[in-house]
Amino acid sequence: MNLKFKAVSNFPDPKSFFGPILITSRINELLTFYIKSKVQHLKISSPPTQLGVYFKNLRPPLINQTFPMEITVSNKSTGEALEIEIELEFPKELKVMRGTTKKQLYSIRPNEEIRWEIQVKPLEPGEFDINTTVKYNDSDNNIIGPKSKAYPIKIKL
Repeated sequence: MNLKFKAVSNFPDPKSFFGPILITSRINELLTFYIKSKVQHLKISSPPTQLGVYFKNLRPPLINQTFPMEITVSNKSTGEALEIEIELEFPKELKVMRGTTKKQLYSIRPNEEIRWEIQVKPLEPGEFDINTTVKYNDSDNNIIGPKSKAYPIKIKL
């Protein structure tokens, strides 16, 4: 006989354990069976956290014309992200006219998004990369990152 069950911890503790479990089976009041499990020590960890950074041009980027760009940081996981540090590095061909390229956030809950807007002025046509570096702590206070990624952007005449 196999018994399958799922347990969820509300208050993770490094000394968590499960058991012993005692199962009693009786047949026709004549036979009684007992099964006792061992104590199982558990390692409880929080679900993994995954942050994403996304860029959206709110107007088409044209050379020598300032345009608004929206930056979104989203947590599409089931774990919380804490002490988030985001740094954006723009190439010399893209000048940030207004807004911040460094952002510090206390936390982002699961399925939450944070947005902010900057004003960017392209100085030359072409395709350029915006480098993004993200560092944060997961729910177990493990440091994740810094992780870097380049996002391409096309500038037209």
